[in-house]
Amino acid sequence: MQFKYLDTLPACLEQLILKTEQEIGFEINVVVDPRRVSGRPDTTYFPMACKIGSDFASILTNTSTSLRPGSVFHELLHIRRFLVEGVPALVVCEEYEPWTAAIETALAKHDNAFEHLVIVPVELETYPERKEYWEAVALQVLNDIQTGMGDEVAKRQLGLANWAFLHRALPDSTSIPLARSILKSRNEIEHAECFCRKLFPTLKNKIEAIRIWLEYQEVPTEMVSLKYFEPVIRRKFTVPINK
Repeated sequence: MQFKYLDTLPACLEQLILKTEQEIGFEINVVVDPRRVSGRPDTTYFPMACKIGSDFASILTNTSTSLRPGSVFHELLHIRRFLVEGVPALVVCEEYEPWTAAIETALAKHDNAFEHLVIVPVELETYPERKEYWEAVALQVLNDIQTGMGDEVAKRQLGLANWAFLHRALPDSTSIPLARSILKSRNEIEHAECFCRKLFPTLKNKIEAIRIWLEYQEVPTEMVSLKYFEPVIRRKFTVPINK
């Protein structure tokens, strides 16, 4: 990471970044993208993000000044999951027809929501002050569902993902009663509770867990592939989840 950013971070986080860079064999770059404060749908909740490949890792931010340590830690956990731990990412299967950009975007959002079930609890152990931020994100999702944002499929999938997130990352959240009320009004609460009972014990095995995720979210597995990154040898490859 560029020194001007690395030097502003706590020593423990700086060391984890340097350790990660050593493990993957290249530098994690900070990229300033002012558009991440424009209020577009894909940046409303997450002004910081990361991009990865077999030979690069970037943290996108909306500011060229100091970085928020908790946000950096969150993105670093994403990077470590894919590039150090070797966890696969969800992508559209090359053999799936008809491919559309909307499907690709939807799968990326499913993958991000799933990864948050693993990452955010770890993040909050290290940066408990981030709880307020994640509470606001979860509440905004519920407000979006209530105000009719998106079609019925999107609202159902958001509600299910948010229910899992609340119980996994924010089990004492004051938003849980509202989430329950919304799911009950949509006749989806039993489905959501069963989803969590089956999903949570499998979270250490992403392939097993994501099959459960896709089943309950009613995403056809034939459209999904798993993308693996091997940064040490600069290789990436995909495997259809059904194979």
